[in-house]
Amino acid sequence: MRGIKLKATGWALALTAAFAVSSTAAVADGYPKKPVTIVAPYGPGGASDMATRTLAASAPNYLQQGVLSVNKAGAGGTIGSTFVYKARPDGYTLLLARVATHAVSPAMKNLPYKPMEFTLLGLLEKNPFVCATSIEKPYKSLKDLLDAIKANPGKVTYSSAGVGTLLQVAGVMLIDEAGIPDANKAATHVPYKGGGPAALAALKGEVDFVCTNLSALIGHIQAGKLRALVTTMPERVASIPDVPTARELGYPGLEVAVGWSALVGPPKMDEEATKKWVDVLAKLKDDKSWNRMTHKLGSIPTILSPEETREFIEHSYSKMNALVEKLNMKIK
Repeated sequence: MRGIKLKATGWALALTAAFAVSSTAAVADGYPKKPVTIVAPYGPGGASDMATRTLAASAPNYLQQGVLSVNKAGAGGTIGSTFVYKARPDGYTLLLARVATHAVSPAMKNLPYKPMEFTLLGLLEKNPFVCATSIEKPYKSLKDLLDAIKANPGKVTYSSAGVGTLLQVAGVMLIDEAGIPDANKAATHVPYKGGGPAALAALKGEVDFVCTNLSALIGHIQAGKLRALVTTMPERVASIPDVPTARELGYPGLEVAVGWSALVGPPKMDEEATKKWVDVLAKLKDDKSWNRMTHKLGSIPTILSPEETREFIEHSYSKMNALVEKLNMKIK
């Protein structure tokens, strides 16, 4: 796999400028006749939020209508997901689905929605994971962190985007891969309302470490405020070349920890609206601006058809369900 070149500066301005231009496009006949809302089920600053904003900046060029990005955080993505699940299926309210909302949480607990009943429009991207700590913390390497967890059961803390998110599972996976007993309790989990707040908690030293999407951390890592200890990618990432991979350190099982985003609508969504969005995503696949912004955020553009997306999500759920069972993380 080729190295991924990432930049953390200027992306917000780029998204704002792109959205300002694209939202003025003329309204086409038929769907859509008004702006479309895409719900990010987590708070500002995380991978979900940034993926939604990137999509909202580029999609209007092909949709010929404005796209609004709205955050509805809470309950590990359940609140925003349920909101869209129960919305009118007219195509004007969509969800930026995540690995947590459609694979991890369904594997861990009962939910007020059925993930595969959403209208699947297409996968958008994959997100490499990184485990990191504040430079003010004493952990200079992953070994230092794991040694501290072994020596002080329950004392070391880690943040996540909420219960039932991949951030939570990744923290437990890391400990389990290291062979530390009672991985689910060896470190203390501190849930936040989204990946952005979880990253900020690590930055401020409120917790000892976080395992999350590179897109949520890349700016702080490049600024020298966070120390990346390991990446889940098979090969080193070009923008953080000194950070070892999990495989290098002897923990290849961590490579399962990769986030993703997909665009979905309410169950039985209007056929015209569904076809329109499938067409928009097909065109977005070759959109240089969207691809460039997605890469800058530390993600890998991966647009798939609805059929391919269904197969991808089902496979992701299968892997997470087996992992949750192994780590004894089911919530009854």
